[in-house]
Amino acid sequence: MTARAFAFLLLIACVGKTQAQRLDSVHVFRAALGTKCTTAKAEANAWKCQRSRTSYLSIAGSEVQAINEALSTAKLDKHKPGQLEVAGLGFGYAKGAMHAFAITAGAEKVIDLTTRREFVLTGLSDRLKLKALLLTLGL
Repeated sequence: MTARAFAFLLLIACVGKTQAQRLDSVHVFRAALGTKCTTAKAEANAWKCQRSRTSYLSIAGSEVQAINEALSTAKLDKHKPGQLEVAGLGFGYAKGAMHAFAITAGAEKVIDLTTRREFVLTGLSDRLKLKALLLTLGL
């Protein structure tokens, strides 16, 4: 194996690990539900809710494990800015880093607004699990 091929394989392994970063906890804001807006506006609204200490629901423990499992099987793609129908806004915390996110209506996408990546939930069961989690939280 050449040094170039080894470096390429190492790069792929490192990128795979960063994409599979697991969430420690999630905060979902109640005030930001059911709005239509652009990606930039959604991120601005998430930060506005954070700064103004808007009430939120905290998700931790086994519920976060369910979210991590769903995101690990989701298709990761670069987010294309545009109009969103937002079902939820919040922050995910991974190793101390905050990431603003949006959940689209229908729960087919979870968009990391901080890094502009989207997790597309292709499986019906993953979307239903996410919807069920949101319903049990009263969202």
